[in-house]
Amino acid sequence: MINEQVSKAFDQFLVQLHDTQRVLELAREKTPEAIKSLSDVIIEALDCELSPREADLAADVLINLAKRLEVSIRAGLALRLSVYENVPLRLALHLANDVADVATPFLENSPALSDTDIYYIIQGQESTHWRAIARRERLAPEIINLLVSKKDIATSGTLILNTKLSFSDGTISALKDFVAENTDLIKDFASREDVPESAMLELYWKVNEAERKVIVDIAGIDVEQVDKQMQDTAVDFTNVLFGSLEITEEMQNVAKRMQDKGALTTQKMLKALQNGQIGLFYSMFAAYSSVPIEAINNIFMEDKGKALAIVSRALDIDRSVFISFFVHAKKLRHEDKIDHDNLNQAMRYFNSLKAETAKSLLPSVVKQFSFGPRAEA
Repeated sequence: MINEQVSKAFDQFLVQLHDTQRVLELAREKTPEAIKSLSDVIIEALDCELSPREADLAADVLINLAKRLEVSIRAGLALRLSVYENVPLRLALHLANDVADVATPFLENSPALSDTDIYYIIQGQESTHWRAIARRERLAPEIINLLVSKKDIATSGTLILNTKLSFSDGTISALKDFVAENTDLIKDFASREDVPESAMLELYWKVNEAERKVIVDIAGIDVEQVDKQMQDTAVDFTNVLFGSLEITEEMQNVAKRMQDKGALTTQKMLKALQNGQIGLFYSMFAAYSSVPIEAINNIFMEDKGKALAIVSRALDIDRSVFISFFVHAKKLRHEDKIDHDNLNQAMRYFNSLKAETAKSLLPSVVKQFSFGPRAEA
């Protein structure tokens, strides 16, 4: 009996909606009152306990109606429907994938969308839709990580500003690396209460002086002494003979500390090499690459540079840095004598080598060059 009553009520609603002249007249008025009246007609049906079949029928009717409405009317309708949980799924997906003006309020608030729905919307849409999703008060960790993986500045910035969301350690780490490359986000990232000091310290070492000051001012971390120690690294070993292959335990410790703090870069390694601090450079390169210190000199001294090319490609070191490493290390160890044929061969081999191939060859190179110089073929 109840099902028959619901069906009768639903039939009456369908008749009302099919009176398109009345509905479209409301839509043409474009006033807040008219939009409210139009929404009331639709919401009246959504309050019924519809069977799955009736929900499908309602979705068909409402989607066909929505396609005939102007954007401003659809946007007003989406805003009102965004607070209802029992919006038929097909209608909800239609609104969520509409143009940004329509989809935004629905994506920001609608409880009718599941995590799976949101996942596919993200994969099928662009930045404007991603940003709207990033403003939701609740998001599954997997959805947050998917948004971060899009590497979209506006989307990540919206996520960072959304203090209703809590980030996992993995999310914070990914955002930290993204913020290091998109430093306009530093202030907002540093202001989040769930970002630990350790993450801010890692970010600190990846940005310039002005950006470091922002981190210190907002996050309140005391890095002055640590900063001084790291900035002095390049001159800590100036009393070591220029070009001398003296590798001390302290050199290795400094290199490891820099790597652990995310402060070790190819440019800092190159600076040590240009300053003639080859022992420090080797220590840095070993820490940066995880190649045993015993193999480093043999790799750099191979005449044709194939081993260094493999290591560099595997580490995503770019061509200009590879050439600088090859040339400066050779000069320091061979009294400025560079064989240009060998240099050209090294560059050609580097250019022809794919990163995946280099990574597969790296273990055998490390093994071979850890036991003394390798004879040239």
